[in-house]
Amino acid sequence: MAALKVDVRSAWRTWGPAVIIALIYAALTFGLTMKASVTPGSDMAAHARFVIEYWQAEGFGYLFERIPYPGWHVVVMAFLCMGASLPVAASLACALFAFLTAVVAYRVVVYITKGPLVMTVVVTVALLFVAAIYVPAYNPQIYYGQGSPTIWHNPTYNAVKPFALLSCFVLFKMMVTREADVRSCAWYSILTVVCLFLKPSFFQIQAPAVFAYLVIDAILNRDLRFVRAIALSFVPALVYMALEMWVLFYSDAGGGGGVSFGFLEMYAMHSPKISISIALLLAFPVYATVVLWKDILQKKSPYSFFVILLMVGFCEYAFLIEGGERAQHGNFGWGYYSAVFLYWAFMLPLFAERAFCTRSMRWPLVLIGCILVALHFIAGVLYYLQFVTDATGTFWF
Repeated sequence: MAALKVDVRSAWRTWGPAVIIALIYAALTFGLTMKASVTPGSDMAAHARFVIEYWQAEGFGYLFERIPYPGWHVVVMAFLCMGASLPVAASLACALFAFLTAVVAYRVVVYITKGPLVMTVVVTVALLFVAAIYVPAYNPQIYYGQGSPTIWHNPTYNAVKPFALLSCFVLFKMMVTREADVRSCAWYSILTVVCLFLKPSFFQIQAPAVFAYLVIDAILNRDLRFVRAIALSFVPALVYMALEMWVLFYSDAGGGGGVSFGFLEMYAMHSPKISISIALLLAFPVYATVVLWKDILQKKSPYSFFVILLMVGFCEYAFLIEGGERAQHGNFGWGYYSAVFLYWAFMLPLFAERAFCTRSMRWPLVLIGCILVALHFIAGVLYYLQFVTDATGTFWF
């Protein structure tokens, strides 16, 4: 009995707070999605409708032709088969992925900070809500024009979020230990394919970022065994990605008209002033990079990968634009927003660890960082409240 009690206590310390946070976050997501799924014109309503129009009417093969990343839709269909209505099925699917995101985020924070419970909970909750800093006089909408690491209205973005975070966590631990064993690489490979099944935008930034990191690592550290092992784990995903990209950008089914170059064209369509919009979105990430540059730019630092990931995401959104009917959709932004979220997910715990655990940062720097995080967090809470209180559907776009 004593051993059992120890195990229960240990399990509670490991997973208890994560589960509580995740259940609350899932409940909030469920409530918002119930409204979103019946809001005409919203992404949520459109994707829920696709399950009925494409799958139930034509079958899974036709759904894949129209949407080559049908992971979220498969989960919705599973709940429909259990007897749920379409809004409930869509809401349960979103709540499930929100639950997973919160659990993985908590474990990432614990791994990096190894700090007290209160700090771990605060950092995790912040990660789940942060958005671009809100300046109403500049732009009345928090997301539109700036983008956000937290996006409530797009179900496929939120579906890939926990698996993108988990795949980066697996890669991060391999970078920390410099061990790319078969088991870790296999998990990384599987998670990469799962991400593609849910939304390919993450892989669009992940693959070039990993390639760039491995090239730099090979030059600086000359550990070709490590480089080769991670590179080989991408082979299954590359095959799958080739099919998805053809459907998305070049086939009639995907409505694509190819890809072209257009410097900051998508930003210019929606942003009152591009430089201010970028600053509002990246205020804390840029600040954290500056004050933690010694940790990030070390020769074998795993954090440097997230700098590369963020740069790749920004460049894709800044330079690439789709042709045809999807030209104004801004779909290259999804990878960029994923990169911003992942940057937050690893840099905020590092900042918290340096500020409150090792106390290696001077207090004025800590204070400025905390103010920026608070501003991002308040904006994120307001962003959520806009969704649940706005009856016109203005914020669904």
